[in-house]
Amino acid sequence: VRWPRRRAGRALPAPAVPRARPPAVVRFDLDVRAGTFRVQARYQAASPRVAILGPSGSGKSLTLRALAGLLGPEAGQVWYGSQLVSATAVEDRSVGYVPQGYSLLPHLDVWSQVRFGVGADEGLGAYWLDTFRLGHLVDRLPGELSGGQRQRVCLAQALARAPRLLLLDEPFSALDAPVRAELRHELRRLQLRGGLSSVTVTHDPEEAALLAEEILVLVDGRLVQAGSPAELHEHPASADVARLLGVANVLPGRVGNGGTLVAGGVRLPVATGMAPGSPVRWCIHPEHIAVGEGGAHPAQVVDVADLGAATTLELRAGNGGLLLRARAVGRHRWEVGELCRIDLPPEAITVWADTEPAATPAADGAGAVGRRLVGP
Repeated sequence: VRWPRRRAGRALPAPAVPRARPPAVVRFDLDVRAGTFRVQARYQAASPRVAILGPSGSGKSLTLRALAGLLGPEAGQVWYGSQLVSATAVEDRSVGYVPQGYSLLPHLDVWSQVRFGVGADEGLGAYWLDTFRLGHLVDRLPGELSGGQRQRVCLAQALARAPRLLLLDEPFSALDAPVRAELRHELRRLQLRGGLSSVTVTHDPEEAALLAEEILVLVDGRLVQAGSPAELHEHPASADVARLLGVANVLPGRVGNGGTLVAGGVRLPVATGMAPGSPVRWCIHPEHIAVGEGGAHPAQVVDVADLGAATTLELRAGNGGLLLRARAVGRHRWEVGELCRIDLPPEAITVWADTEPAATPAADGAGAVGRRLVGP
């Protein structure tokens, strides 16, 4: 099918610089179903930039659609700042919504896409096209654009309405790594420079940390932890949360005599507060493992990956049953098979009881780092 195209070379209106808007800090109390799946989540954000992190099928996109108003008032109560918007029609909420994939119409050129939305401002559209370096592509159809260009058009389309809140559903998941990294940093610069309030859905912990000051971890339709990126990485509430955050060393162990941690034949002086013999899960970040000649525990180098700016080591410790990943800044001359010694600082180790339900928060949010997290 050959769609009609705009006449090339038409001048755009003068760009209009976006005006600063008050932060739209999100608050919600949701109870929404999709078939047999249910999301029950209640939260009061403290910052205008929030990310919802979780595995596939956890209810992230359903939550975002509810925040946008696409599921109607029956989904629960939603506030943008101090304004209750639950009964407000989607088109009157002043939100910019970027769904998964590319929400572009195949027969419209770039300029028509940007000015297509209800309430779109042509001056703002021209500004965002210029900001995203798309001004020379205004006559192109979506099929004539790269993935990164299409995603920039989607962002320009959402921002042309001067939204008070930008909602992003896995905005860069379909892009290759270099383009994804570039657009992440481009969006972060816009957030910081323009004061954009946003809720970003992602399964990528790095993206969540880059684009948000607060991260909400959603598992099976329930919020299991919330807080700043630093808080979550330092004190994940469970082994499942640690894995979602990309912690490399999440391992089984048991409690030894004296309440210390034993894993793979290595005894670690970590006060677990649990009875001897109790099964546990524990973790330590790769960058917290010190590798050298004077460490407390003998180990052997299993693999070395030179990443340029850093070196990643696979290490086997104890009786061979403990496999760890360490990361050191810069290049190091370790060889596969080489013997070394490692230190595992007790203060860098987090331990959980292995029998504790990983995805069930306390009713009042106790145990979660984010104190504003409240169970349904």
